[in-house]
Amino acid sequence: MIAQDYTKRLKRNVKMGEWNDNILFLGGFILAGAAAIGGVITYLISKIRWASLNYQLDMEYGKRNLSKHAKKR
Repeated sequence: MIAQDYTKRLKRNVKMGEWNDNILFLGGFILAGAAAIGGVITYLISKIRWASLNYQLDMEYGKRNLSKHAKKR
């Protein structure tokens, strides 16, 4: 008897309606998409900075061949 009353109260409180369900569902997709786009942008910025740093180091110290088969001078 007590368990049935509790489940009835839960069902009554949980009903949100179709609009609210759709808003939460689409909001989750939008948030996940924004996070993915932010991750891609952050990755691209780090790659651009890495390339810029490598260019500056090559200009300052000269290009170095780090291959295992490079001739030692």
